[in-house]
Amino acid sequence: MPALKISAVECQGWTEFGAFQGMGSDDRAICEVYTGNIVVAFEQGGNSIVRLDFQTFLPFDGTTLRFYPPQQGPWFDPNILVAPIGFTAHEDEEFVCSIDEYKLDVEPQTFPGIMGTKLCWVLRFKAALLNGTLHRVGYHVFLKRFSLDVTQERVPSNSKPA
Repeated sequence: MPALKISAVECQGWTEFGAFQGMGSDDRAICEVYTGNIVVAFEQGGNSIVRLDFQTFLPFDGTTLRFYPPQQGPWFDPNILVAPIGFTAHEDEEFVCSIDEYKLDVEPQTFPGIMGTKLCWVLRFKAALLNGTLHRVGYHVFLKRFSLDVTQERVPSNSKPA
């Protein structure tokens, strides 16, 4: 599974706002929205569709990641979309380009110069390609989290998910 550097994530947009589902203090949630595109450069020629799994971090600003404390039970509810946005078909050939699967999860990661293991967002997706090049993949993530604690740090631009 190719792990893409955080520097491959471009044109990032991010915002956060509070949401209340009821009247109690336990009904508070934070909504986060992430958008952008990922440079993939996946090329395939031949007679059959090739599928390849990719993974990368979900930064909110350049190479800055948000880190979350360990939680008990479900504490986030994501709604995501990942789609090809830049691709080239080989001339006069049957062509397929799609994103077949995608998911977002919080995973433990380590980074040079940052002490300890940190929990951060990792975006995974499976691309399918026949007779072409997938240049970029776009993403839109809307997530509601029930953990109010968060820290953030800049990580090296060559950082990849483990």
